[in-house]
Amino acid sequence: IGIFNSGGGTTVTIGIYDARDGRRLGGYVSPWILAGGQISVTNAELEAGARITPPSGAVHYTLRVESGFSGNLQLFVQNQATGTINDLTAICSLRGS
Repeated sequence: IGIFNSGGGTTVTIGIYDARDGRRLGGYVSPWILAGGQISVTNAELEAGARITPPSGAVHYTLRVESGFSGNLQLFVQNQATGTINDLTAICSLRGS
């Protein structure tokens, strides 16, 4: 997960939810991210920081920013067979008031 901070220096709390039923599994609090900075967090780091173990049968999580945070998350997947990194972030254009 790429965490990009477009505001002032801060941490971000990310809620981790079971995508099958929406149950909250835990929360991850990032290290301090400088204004305009970014960090990368692996799945293993996310799970360790939230003190969770993937539930049996769970193949993915839903993540939700749960703190006042000015920035965005990006999902990167590393294909170890080809040595490539792909950005799988869904982009939603929000218009209007």
